[in-house]
Amino acid sequence: MIEPRNTFPMVSVVVPVHNAEGRVARCVESILAQTYADIELILVDDGSEDGSARICDKYAAVDKRVKVAHKTNGGVSSARNTGLEIATGTYVGFVDADDYIAPDMYERLVKAAQDANADQACSGFINVFQDREDKVSHAFKNTVLYSNQIYENVIIPLLTPGEADKKAKTLQNVWNKIYKKEIIDKNSVRFNESFNYAEDWLFNVEFYRFASVVAFIDYSSYYYDRTVEGSLSKRRRSNGFEDSIRLRRIEKECFPAFCTDEKYLEFVEKTWKRHIRSHAIQFGFEGFGKYINDTWASPNLIEAGDMGAKRGLLFWIVKRKRKELYYILAVCVSMIGFVKHYVKAVIKVK
Repeated sequence: MIEPRNTFPMVSVVVPVHNAEGRVARCVESILAQTYADIELILVDDGSEDGSARICDKYAAVDKRVKVAHKTNGGVSSARNTGLEIATGTYVGFVDADDYIAPDMYERLVKAAQDANADQACSGFINVFQDREDKVSHAFKNTVLYSNQIYENVIIPLLTPGEADKKAKTLQNVWNKIYKKEIIDKNSVRFNESFNYAEDWLFNVEFYRFASVVAFIDYSSYYYDRTVEGSLSKRRRSNGFEDSIRLRRIEKECFPAFCTDEKYLEFVEKTWKRHIRSHAIQFGFEGFGKYINDTWASPNLIEAGDMGAKRGLLFWIVKRKRKELYYILAVCVSMIGFVKHYVKAVIKVK
C-alpha cells in the first residue's frame, strides 16, 4: 500500500470521470507517478456507465493517496465541486480523465508557488493530436504577478473576448494550474453548475478576484488530448450562444467599469454573428432554421434589444419584434460567413 509522505504541502488533484474506461488508467498512472509524492488523488465517478468506476476503485484499494467518490451524473462542474468538498490539500489541481501530465508537473508548480508564496501557479500545456503535439506557452515566462498586475495582465485579458488567446493562452483553463485551497474556501469559489460552457473561464475569473500573487513557469507539462470526443470537458456545447452571453452578464455585474453597456452590446452582436455563421456552415439550412428560431426566443437577446435598439440594426429588429427582418439579417450574415469560409479553404488548398 503506497502512502503520501506528508512532509511537504499536500496537492489535492481532482479528476472528474465519466465513461472514460479506455483512458482513465493512463491519466491516473501519470498522476501517481509524479516526482512530487505528497498528492491526494480524488477520482469523482460522475455516473459512469462503463467500467470507469471499477477502475477507480481498483486504484483506491492499492494506493492510500487515492480517494473515490461515486455520484449521479451532473456534469464536469458538479464533479469538480464534489472533489473540492473532499480535498484536504494546501493546493488543488484539476486533471481531465482523458488527459495526462508530465512526471514533474506538480513538483515544478509547487516549487513556483512556494518560492513566491503564490495563491496560484500556472504552466503551459501541450495539445495532443493524432499526428502531432503542439506546445502552448503563455506570455509571462517565469514571472510573478502581484495584485494590480494580476488585474491588468490576467483579469483584463480574460474579460476581453479573444485577448486571452492572444496574450496569455493558458489563462482560461484550470488543469494547468494549482490553486491555494484556502483562497477557494474562504471566498466560496466554485464551478457554476448551471453552465456547460466556459466553466473553467468563469472559475478562474472568480478566483483571480481574490488572488494576491500568481506565479508562472515557462514549462509545458499538461497533455490535453484533442483526439477524444464526447468526454465531460470536450463534448460540444449546443447552447454556446446563451452561455456566452450569460458569462458576459456576470462580467458586467462584477466589473461594471470595464464591461460597460456599450461593450456588452458589442459583444452580444459579435457573438450572435459568430454563432449564426458557424451553425450555417456546420448544419446546413435545416439546422440553421431551427437555430434561428431558438435565438429569436433568447431572453438575453431580447434584453439586449431593449438596451440597444438605437445602437444597431440587430437590436432595432429584436426590439420591434420584426421576425421576418431577423431572418433576412441572419441569412445575409450566414452568406457572408459561407463566402469567407470557402475563400479561406481555396486559399489554403492553393
